[in-house]
Amino acid sequence: MSLKLQQESPSDNDLFEGESHKKVAQHMAEVLRESDNNIIGLEGELGSGKSTIINFLKDELRGEYIFIEFDAERYHHGNTKKALIEVIYKGLSNVTGVNKNKLDEHRNRALGNVIEYEKKIKSQLSWWTVLFVLFSLLSVQTIRYLFIDTNSLIYKDKPVSITLFILEFLIFLSPAILLIFLYFYKKIAPKKIKTTIGDLFKRNSTDKISETWMVSREVGAIELHDALAGFTEKDTLPHTLRFIFIIDNLDRII
Repeated sequence: MSLKLQQESPSDNDLFEGESHKKVAQHMAEVLRESDNNIIGLEGELGSGKSTIINFLKDELRGEYIFIEFDAERYHHGNTKKALIEVIYKGLSNVTGVNKNKLDEHRNRALGNVIEYEKKIKSQLSWWTVLFVLFSLLSVQTIRYLFIDTNSLIYKDKPVSITLFILEFLIFLSPAILLIFLYFYKKIAPKKIKTTIGDLFKRNSTDKISETWMVSREVGAIELHDALAGFTEKDTLPHTLRFIFIIDNLDRII
């Protein structure tokens, strides 16, 4: 006598002569096609073949809808709301026409992966910065005199001291000379100096920082609602996309 073990998994074929499971699936498909129903329930005893009917329903509507399945029995011991978001995200992310960036944004925000904060940065005022500001002011003030002396040299209407002209020209170029000197000084200095060229222009400030961290945190009802609302926005999903979200094995956790 051979031993037969009953498999607790949905069947791909209706083994009953009356094909009652298949007929129920066909009727459910007709209801979905003809009526604007948001929720359809399938009730039955434990092991009566509800998951099998769902398999037949998927065959009936294949090509018309995208199916996303959530096994309530598998996830009910953990963070169910987080699992819901992840399952729906994975089900929609590979669909053609979906705005993947928007989908990622709503998922990360709901799961708490996006952290936004303001950081006040305080820096010491170095001598490099003082010299750069001083040379910049002198350079601006020297432009007028340099322009007058240049015209005098070209038209020779009055004598100009060559030494004074060279000095004015060097003062005019002093900010650029300082930057070049700082660049090469960092290259040859035995110890790296902390001041960079960017520090000469930007010192104390308050920066708004947005980072994406892969962290584990509790997801509440508000986060779940925001994620579902974001997933189904018109900017996230294409207008022609229709999907059915299946919650299976609810009777196994009640």
